[in-house]
Amino acid sequence: MAEAQRPPDLDEMNRLLQQASALLREAVDAATRARSLGPEGRKAVDREWEQFLGSFVQHLKQKGRERGENLLSGISFARVLAWGK
Repeated sequence: MAEAQRPPDLDEMNRLLQQASALLREAVDAATRARSLGPEGRKAVDREWEQFLGSFVQHLKQKGRERGENLLSGISFARVLAWGK
């Protein structure tokens, strides 16, 4: 029996997620430095993360509506939060 091929779009998604992960790690490092500047730095960082995460979740929801499916339905947030413990 022939082995199922991995869809090319899955490889592309994996490559893009690896790049995004590296950039997000850099953003976390920058946020940590900015937060160390005091209350104003913390507030500014919090606003930026809220804006970024809100925009990201909104994009996921929009794409899900366009496809008629919940793109987050197969993700266990308990496993995500427990990952790396």
